[in-house]
Amino acid sequence: MEKIAFVEDHRGFFTRLENLFKTHQIDAKGWYDFTNLEQNLLEYQPQIILLDISIGDNKDAGMDALKLIRKKDQFRKMKIIMLTDDPTKIQEAFRLRADGYLCKEDIQRNMELLQDLMKEHPISPKAAKKLIRDYQDCKPNMNLTPREESVLALASQDKSNPEIAAVLDLKPFTVESYMKTIRFKLECHTVQGAVAKAIRCQLID
Repeated sequence: MEKIAFVEDHRGFFTRLENLFKTHQIDAKGWYDFTNLEQNLLEYQPQIILLDISIGDNKDAGMDALKLIRKKDQFRKMKIIMLTDDPTKIQEAFRLRADGYLCKEDIQRNMELLQDLMKEHPISPKAAKKLIRDYQDCKPNMNLTPREESVLALASQDKSNPEIAAVLDLKPFTVESYMKTIRFKLECHTVQGAVAKAIRCQLID
């Protein structure tokens, strides 16, 4: 039988997971945070681990744990499933070599998802819909010029138009013109929206 480990800091959901695994006679062990994660995994030796992305005030704790596990040879065969209420980080998780992505509300509603954990790349319905919408949102003709990419990349670093102008040796009004063109091309009303969409569509890093 597969062993499943999980890290989840919400006490109520932690208990529900424990009961869910126990009811279906699944060998599982959970922890409330990532303290001593490496040692815990070495001792328990699970084939699958569910990682809550947000732990306490650290909104990317699960992503950090994913990176750590992927660097360790002794965990190379472990299947890592991201567990979250927020499906907005799906692409980032898969880029970091997550094996699957389950939304908490889905796993509570559908016990079959636990069986799906044994599959190659499990992804729950809510996460799948979000991923599909993201890809549909990225149109093939959505191209930025190299200069527009540079402007938007600097904007993603929280630089103002005057700061971007100084870095690229441009006039501030020229940067504003670029921003208007970028927002038009990406069909976004704000710079923040354009940055998020460009990252999601891999137009900028």
